Amino acid sequence: MSQQPSQPHRPSGRRTIQIVCHKGANEYAPENTYAAAQLCIDWGMDYVEIDVNTSKDGVLYLFHGPQLEETTNGVGYFSDLTAAEIDQLDAGSWFDPRFAGERVPRLEEFLRWIKGKAKVFLDVKAADLSRLIALIYEIGLEDDCFFWFGKDEDALRFRQLDRRLALKMNVASVEDVIQAHERYHANIVEVSLQDMSQALVDECRRRGLQIMIYHRQKDPVGFRQILDWGVDMVNLNHGDLFARIAAEYVPSGGGASQTTPRPRRVVLFVLGGCRADAISHAISAATAPTLHRLMAQGAWTLSAQTVTPAIALPCLASLFLSSHPSRHGITTNRWTPPSPAIPSLVQVISQAGYQTAAFYTWEPLRDLAPPGTLELAFYRRLSEDGFHQVGQMAATTIARLLPTFAFVYLDATDGVGHRDGWMSPTYLEALRRTDEILGQVIQELEAVGAHQETVYLVVADHGGHDHGHGAARAEDTTIPWIISGPGIRANHRLSTPVDIIDTAPTILRCLGLDAPASWQGQVVAEAFEPQAETVPMGEASR
Repeated sequence: MSQQPSQPHRPSGRRTIQIVCHKGANEYAPENTYAAAQLCIDWGMDYVEIDVNTSKDGVLYLFHGPQLEETTNGVGYFSDLTAAEIDQLDAGSWFDPRFAGERVPRLEEFLRWIKGKAKVFLDVKAADLSRLIALIYEIGLEDDCFFWFGKDEDALRFRQLDRRLALKMNVASVEDVIQAHERYHANIVEVSLQDMSQALVDECRRRGLQIMIYHRQKDPVGFRQILDWGVDMVNLNHGDLFARIAAEYVPSGGGASQTTPRPRRVVLFVLGGCRADAISHAISAATAPTLHRLMAQGAWTLSAQTVTPAIALPCLASLFLSSHPSRHGITTNRWTPPSPAIPSLVQVISQAGYQTAAFYTWEPLRDLAPPGTLELAFYRRLSEDGFHQVGQMAATTIARLLPTFAFVYLDATDGVGHRDGWMSPTYLEALRRTDEILGQVIQELEAVGAHQETVYLVVADHGGHDHGHGAARAEDTTIPWIISGPGIRANHRLSTPVDIIDTAPTILRCLGLDAPASWQGQVVAEAFEPQAETVPMGEASR
């Protein structure tokens, strides 16, 4: 389904960075269509990126391909259809019924239409290069476009045919920059945000090359990092949000010289029914290496307090609404909307433009995120298989999608506590298996190079005693609270009293967002390094 675009700021002055809309406004309209391009024009974007492909009888079109099924109602390969057949395809219904009847644009007609409205980045999949180059000059777009080719031989051939038109090459290192300039005579280099370095920037500046960062995610923190780098162009899927952030951008002062990576996401683990002293026992028995690692690398306390009644939904509502039960009114495991309404942690993060995700084994948790604020949710009923499915899905999906906020609820300890008793051997074994899942999530993020920019926060909803919980006694109300990641003190035992309602404001502090005035919790400021800076997204995201 299509998303609703945010309203980009239309500044009166000129942006210092040029925005390239990847395949047009492809998050809000079908890619490579007039509709997707028109949105970019309406937003005041600088470039529309299009894919160039060729029909069986040699007519140039906007189409990625190669399969027709990906973005049309056709079947088979694009190159097997004639222009007459392609002109009959529906290129909009697959995306949303509102775009039914949208056609695959012919390149020449599209270029004549967009001239003077926006510049064009041509990603050439298949084309007669001589004809394509001649078309650009015929229409008069030679100063308002640039090219990229997926095959190196096509890029070399392009340069042999023409030395004036701008060529972009992908790079990941200084050595790549040198080759792009000396072998291909490139004018622009494109690099991912994670591959950016000051050495790469310096080499590009020395050679007179423009720098374009490619960043697909809906990622306000990453967008500010791109702005901090001071590059020439950005290629992304969310030009509307980037334009709004760029319009209100104030340099952070850190930029490329910052030695401590700024957090770009927070993963919140809530361990259902996990007593704080169970973690002490597990670390002593060497059965919780991941929790031990997070404590050694972060700030922690094993004497944080949850609310009463110490049962799941009141505790978790207090965490996500940063309010005591006396304020939000939830005192049983049955959800009742707070009156007056209190913004949820997920709601605040989502409304700021961040991607959010949740993985959980207890169905009532769905009410902690108002409709439309979670971009991904995965639920399995608690069982041995469900517990591991949620853990595996969390590990692989967080690493693949890199949401800015992910919530992982694991309540094997609570289930076993009710069955066999808190602190029983099987309860401690459930904690060991929970620790393994935490380790899997971290390992997956390490594998994709995202660990160093991730803050991990581990907390329990409540503890327990005997075969239950809910009483106002220390075993039920004392919980662990562990935070680790960039900008967080290492191996630091917190002396400040910590309450479960302080969790949400601290997460927003990591993301540079302001807490709602109605929240009762406070940022656990002692957990942060004194010199740590966060991205001030609160004002830019309103």
